[in-house]
Amino acid sequence: MPKTRSEPRVNGTGTNRKLKSVRDGDRVEIHGEVFRVSSVQPEEGTRNIRLELEANDGGTLTLIGVPRAQVHVPANV
Repeated sequence: MPKTRSEPRVNGTGTNRKLKSVRDGDRVEIHGEVFRVSSVQPEEGTRNIRLELEANDGGTLTLIGVPRAQVHVPANV
C-alpha cells in the first residue's frame, strides 16, 4: 500500500500533531469523526504507539501507529 499524506486543513481550524505528542483526554479527528483519547501507550517490542479512542456514541477504536504519524486535533470540540 503506498504511503499517503492527509490534505492540510484549509479553513485553519485545529492543527495536525504527531502521535507522540497526543495525551490522554485530548480530542482527535479522523475522517471527520471526533474521538476522545482515553489511553496512550507504547506498543511492546516496537516503536509504535497505541491510542485507545472513544467516540461520542460510546464506540471504541484502537489506533496503532508510528510516533511521527499525524492526526488532526480540532480547535473547538
